Amino acid sequence: MVSSAARATRGTTVGMPLAKLPVSCQPPQSDMALPKFNSAGDLPEGVHRATLDEAIARFGMSTEWRKVATERLVEISRLARSTGNLERLIIFGSYVTSKPMPGDIDMILVSRDDFDMRTCDESTKPLFDHIQAAQRFGASLFGSDRGCSSTRRWPVLSGTGN
Repeated sequence: MVSSAARATRGTTVGMPLAKLPVSCQPPQSDMALPKFNSAGDLPEGVHRATLDEAIARFGMSTEWRKVATERLVEISRLARSTGNLERLIIFGSYVTSKPMPGDIDMILVSRDDFDMRTCDESTKPLFDHIQAAQRFGASLFGSDRGCSSTRRWPVLSGTGN
């Protein structure tokens, strides 16, 4: 998870090529509790590793609004894992704040280097079309390969149906 404080103060997640995000592209080693929110309701600046279950326990159950957002997060995770290519899921934005009603779910799906989204079935294709993902899941989804190579980013499709 990338804290919104990092995005707000340094622009580390908004407007930067995915290859330059402060992300270690290794499987998470979750052996630490997530830090407390700061006075603005954000996590401290930085990248904070957690399992999906830890993220859900921390951010997903405090309000009915968050429970609905969490159901979407779990569905996106399930579908992304069903491709057999998901290496890491990065959550950022208002979901990882103390806001009782976060906006959409902002996520980066990091795939294996050899992933070809054209091989996805109909149930997973909406994950790789920005407009369809927003409409179906209420999420802003972005993708990159495990090597975080800017030349191998998934294209952000705009309702092309490809």
